[in-house]
Amino acid sequence: MIRKIMGVVAGVVVAMAVTMGSQAGIHLLYPPPPGDYMDPAVQAAAMAQAPAISLVLVAVGYGLAALIGGLVACMIARRRGWPSWIIGGLLVLGTVMNIIMLPHPIWFGPLAIGLIALGSWLGGRATRAN
Repeated sequence: MIRKIMGVVAGVVVAMAVTMGSQAGIHLLYPPPPGDYMDPAVQAAAMAQAPAISLVLVAVGYGLAALIGGLVACMIARRRGWPSWIIGGLLVLGTVMNIIMLPHPIWFGPLAIGLIALGSWLGGRATRAN
């Protein structure tokens, strides 16, 4: 039981690191406009100015986070499938919260959630069942 819990915890940590790393890289490629990002109006304006490719890359980063985090969770837990789906579920929850807090294009939510689901499925399938 401890191995399963630790697998999920490690998977969450890895998924968060992948998400933060991918977003840091995206901000290097497509720097956000200057401003006080504690102000919701500045956040909304920055999202409106963001190039579509940068948002596609964010969604791809979420999918990679689900894949790598799910893979780590399954490897440590020594189980296929469900540890990866827990990581994916938490990523979907974070994505939905992000979409609620910041205005995104209508296509972003389905794309991000679809890529998270694909990454979770692949992460759960890529490990051997022990």
